[in-house]
Amino acid sequence: MDFLGRKFKIGLLIIVVISSVTAFLVARVFTSANPEIVLIARGEHIHHFWYGLVLISVGGWLAIVNKGLKTQRFAATFVGVGIGLITEEFELLLQFELQAIILLVGAYSLIAVYKIVKIQTSKFYRNVEKLRMNALNIAEIEKE
Repeated sequence: MDFLGRKFKIGLLIIVVISSVTAFLVARVFTSANPEIVLIARGEHIHHFWYGLVLISVGGWLAIVNKGLKTQRFAATFVGVGIGLITEEFELLLQFELQAIILLVGAYSLIAVYKIVKIQTSKFYRNVEKLRMNALNIAEIEKE
């Protein structure tokens, strides 16, 4: 398997989706169970939105700088966790209810399914084209 190939990209997408949903749920449970635990710097409450922004930045930087498989997986995890933290904070800031949580998790899932279907469809059409070309080559050989 080529690490820059389609299967690798699907794997990274799945890592991002799973880590973002997991981070979202962990942050939601933690903040609901322990609302009194907060980080305060110079009198300001530091929301986990900022942690998420830092994680997305670090993950993006890692993805650009290093193309190794392990580093790409770490980068995907950082980006996913960052997305989950920002999404959870976004939900808090806008005071959405359960419908917003379902909508956001559903949106992540739809994006993942769309990407997987798109990649698999293009792979299918490439294979059909190869089969067609092979059939044409066989027909030309049989004519000779």
